[in-house]
Amino acid sequence: MFKRIFKKDFNAGMVQILRNEGTYRGDPTNVQYSEFDKKLIVSFLCLSILTACSSTLTNQEIKETLMISSSGALKMLLVDSDVYQKATNRELDPVTWELLKSTKVKLDILRGLEERIGGSYTIEDNLSVGKMNQLCLINNFMLAHKKEFPKTLDLSGTYDWIESKQKIFLTNLNEILGDKRMKNDCRS
Repeated sequence: MFKRIFKKDFNAGMVQILRNEGTYRGDPTNVQYSEFDKKLIVSFLCLSILTACSSTLTNQEIKETLMISSSGALKMLLVDSDVYQKATNRELDPVTWELLKSTKVKLDILRGLEERIGGSYTIEDNLSVGKMNQLCLINNFMLAHKKEFPKTLDLSGTYDWIESKQKIFLTNLNEILGDKRMKNDCRS
């Protein structure tokens, strides 16, 4: 399903790292998640049946659904913006490493949704100043820990996207706020 929606598969290097750590949920040798796997398979089967039954969706309906998904994914990511602000200047420990990996996946999902929706749609459309600042904090975290990922992983697509969004966020915040600073301002 991920491949069908985003027109590409997961990053194989990242999957290998997750397998080596024993945190890759798709690894059949990972007994901890065996119950989770059963539920996941049932969920995918149900989703496949529903998808087959609703194959008459128009491109516009699919686009609207993806936009709603993007909005929901963005809101879920923004909930933890204070965590990202605190973790930005911390040395990498097991918790911040997990946060870094999961945030990369979440940002890849947002990037994939934005690309799949296409046209003139961008995630920053209709963002308030506060939400733009929250995304800026998240990007600060990702950029501060960029070198923590193994060099064998190709993160160029992810980090090119993060860097381009960060420029947009900073430019917009500077234009709107000027020299004023808001609470937890990502520019500080």
